[in-house]
Parts: sequence; C-alpha cells; structure tokens
Amino acid sequence: MQENYIWGLSTLTVLILLVWYLAIFGKVDRSKR
Repeated sequence: MQENYIWGLSTLTVLILLVWYLAIFGKVDRSKR
C-alpha cells in the first residue's frame, strides 16, 4: 500500500509541475509579443 501512495504522490507532483511550467511559459511567450 505504501508504494501505491508514493506513486500517486509523484504523479500528482509531476502534473502540478507541468501545469506550473506551462503557465509560466505561456506568460513569457505573451510578454515577448
């Protein structure tokens, strides 16, 4: 059960990082134009 919890936590972290990165990247792209 411990491995399942770690897997879910890591997946959630990766998703949050992806959204955060895309949000910042989008802002930078907008400011360039």
